[in-house]
Amino acid sequence: IYKGYGMRTASKQHIPGQPMVGPGFQLDLGLKDISLVKDVGQNVNVPMPLASLLQDKLLSSQAKGRGKMDWSAMALLSSEDAGIDVSAWLPGGDEVVESGDSIAPM
Repeated sequence: IYKGYGMRTASKQHIPGQPMVGPGFQLDLGLKDISLVKDVGQNVNVPMPLASLLQDKLLSSQAKGRGKMDWSAMALLSSEDAGIDVSAWLPGGDEVVESGDSIAPM
């Protein structure tokens, strides 16, 4: 798992259908699943702090229009939280201008 998702993240490929992503697992589906997990936890009075964190990250990604992207795209949020402009890594983004970056824009 870490190799596949690590490579997707490193190569900035988060769109289902891209060579490294294949069919992918959409963020929208991850949000549905984590919401179900939280519902079960709430029904049996079990706190789910990690599930709450994931739900927040998934909601944030969805709000940015990334719901159809592979769930590895949550890494984009970490980059944004660090002050990195990820617009060049997204479909329709400008060309990548970082020196040494060999990843073509999507």
